[in-house]
Amino acid sequence: MASSKTKFQKYSVACTCGHKMRVRKHHFGRMCRCTQCKTPIYVTYDQVTPPVPASERKKIRSFSEDAVPLTLETGDLLMELYQVREQLGEGAFGTVYRVYHR
Repeated sequence: MASSKTKFQKYSVACTCGHKMRVRKHHFGRMCRCTQCKTPIYVTYDQVTPPVPASERKKIRSFSEDAVPLTLETGDLLMELYQVREQLGEGAFGTVYRVYHR
């Protein structure tokens, strides 16, 4: 189990304007805005300081418009635009998911 220090570890990400912002793990895979110049920044594991160990990285499955699978998992990314949040229901004709438009 992760310690509370690891769970709430703060990282920093630099904007193109040179301003550094503090981010946490829940920001990874999300679009944020620079607090100084308001430029959009997509926060990834590779951009942050200190580096995130490979063992702690969560693999995000990403699908293009032509390759969307029949079943999705929480965290899946569709067309680099929609992120699956949860499965709402399932029936004879399909499955309904709650997604987040990034």
